Amino acid sequence: MPYNKPASFNKFTMLHPLIFTLLLQFMLTCSPAGIQTDKLVPADTAHTSVQNNIVYAAKDDNPQLENAYDNIPDWYLTNRVQIHTRLSLDDINNADFFGFPEKLAKYHATVLTRQIKFGDEQPWWPSKEGKLNPKAASLNANGQNLAKKIIDQLHGLNMKAIIYYRHLEDAEMYAQHPDWACKDVNGKPIKDRRGVTMSFNSPYRDVVIERLKELASYGADGFYFDEVHIPLRGDFSDYSKAAYKKLYGTDMVSDFKKGNKLRYFEFRNKTIEQLFTDIRASLAQDGKSPVILVSGNSWPTQTDLHMNSEFYQHFILKSEFDIPLKTTLKEGNFKMPDNLKSNVSLFGLNAFCYSLMRDNSYGPPHIWCPRIKTADDAELAAAALISLGCIANLDIDVKTSDPNNFKIPLQWNLEYGKYFKNLSPYAFEGVLVSEKERNAFIKTPDKAWQNVLMPAYLNFQKLYAAGIPLRIVSDGSMTKENIDRLQNIYCNKSLTNVPNRLAAQENKFVDFSAIPNGNEKQMAISLGAPIFAQKENKNIHINYFTDPDGYLYVISARDLIVPVKEGGKITLPVPTREQTKAVSGNYIIYIKQGSISEPQMEDIVNKTTIRSSGTENGYYTFSIKNNGNTPLNMLRFKFKP
Repeated sequence: MPYNKPASFNKFTMLHPLIFTLLLQFMLTCSPAGIQTDKLVPADTAHTSVQNNIVYAAKDDNPQLENAYDNIPDWYLTNRVQIHTRLSLDDINNADFFGFPEKLAKYHATVLTRQIKFGDEQPWWPSKEGKLNPKAASLNANGQNLAKKIIDQLHGLNMKAIIYYRHLEDAEMYAQHPDWACKDVNGKPIKDRRGVTMSFNSPYRDVVIERLKELASYGADGFYFDEVHIPLRGDFSDYSKAAYKKLYGTDMVSDFKKGNKLRYFEFRNKTIEQLFTDIRASLAQDGKSPVILVSGNSWPTQTDLHMNSEFYQHFILKSEFDIPLKTTLKEGNFKMPDNLKSNVSLFGLNAFCYSLMRDNSYGPPHIWCPRIKTADDAELAAAALISLGCIANLDIDVKTSDPNNFKIPLQWNLEYGKYFKNLSPYAFEGVLVSEKERNAFIKTPDKAWQNVLMPAYLNFQKLYAAGIPLRIVSDGSMTKENIDRLQNIYCNKSLTNVPNRLAAQENKFVDFSAIPNGNEKQMAISLGAPIFAQKENKNIHINYFTDPDGYLYVISARDLIVPVKEGGKITLPVPTREQTKAVSGNYIIYIKQGSISEPQMEDIVNKTTIRSSGTENGYYTFSIKNNGNTPLNMLRFKFKP
């Protein structure tokens, strides 16, 4: 059973990749006049690209032809706790280079993200594009292939191989083709801490795609794309300037200097979207459909114009577990005003940002969790992220981490994977976070917070504290399918323009002021929520999921610990491990008498049955006691919505 797809995902896109590609090519040869191609790569460049032949349908509920993904594989959905290691070529002579995965296998690790390119280095394997990295020569001698050996080893250990491929920098390609580099607005190559960054509007795009096709042919199960994809300082290469001119009819540098940020970032985001669409389509031509994880960087904080919710309707979000905290630190186009920081908490930001990620990603967001020092850290992080509908990608430092600290969360995949596989987020109420409404205040960003972001955050917190099933709706996820499932979508009604395609659902969009007054219980009952939870301590995550068999799941956990880098800047109190563990996990579940088949729930973790303790206002009540011995709590019952 696949993860809930956006409305634009239908049976047509679930064809085998080869069949889909053949159909796509046939349709392109007889495209109707009303469909236009949208090409960012200038037509006079020497390279060829699948991207140049992609049809872009209108942004509505119709099928998106560029979405060639046939499904999210069961292994990704089943294994909600995954492992990340940063072994590099510097470790190639270290026993851990191949020995560490063997250690992880003993702890039942099932999915491992491994680097096969960390920076601007040459390929680790004999590639058609570029020379072999000298550091890897010995392991590629006599017909060997290091990349294939790495992937084969993981498969031999019954692990899936997600390949971290650093796509931004390439020293060899830059030396051969300096014009392929990203340039700043003054025409100078842009260099970050891993090397000179390359332009994806140049033929460098084809170098990356060819290498990914090679890695996919060796059996890579997924690809992990880190960072911002285009430097925040921009890409003013000749290729990008020509593409911009062709798309908008104006000069890119002049527009940028005039402060046309919205068009500049629109162009950036189109470039990124077409890059990954091109990657996926090219892999599909070879009959490959690996999971593609794409970093959102600052996107979940909503503090910048980089990336958008429409992109993540078609790709799985890769993020990091300190991103919510960075909402108060980011210096983007919509930096949080200092006078509002006292209105937010780390727990509140975690709940808000991870809910936004979950509800606006093609599949469960993949969250990198570094700097985990203890078993408590690992268990709290994994439990919280699972309860929020995410994948916990736990980073193990081979030099300093004890794999034993990760034993319990890794066991959860074996014990509960059959439940994880079929979970789809369930919501009763919605909160709108509109990038379009925010962007209208690009020249007065404080007003974006005053009118759009902070009202959404504060009203989300009200509903979340009441334990009501909740979804964050974005511009990208504002589809009939998603809206029909919700009773209300709370918004700033004076700003929200409901699209014509949703005219029949317009009455669902109501102002934030329509949220009932009173305490959390009164609010939930007044709204008629079919299920809600009254928490003994508000700093506990409770979220809801359904499965194809008619069960509703209640998954709860304490908050995750966010280890801050030594000397790192923080503007919010960060609870200690001890404070987080001390939070009460007790709560009362209220289920409408007509929404449950019989007044009892299954406690999956403790393998017991919980019977109703009574009735109140037409609801069965269930007293849930958690003494802290089980960081992850999962309940379920037959649901009658």
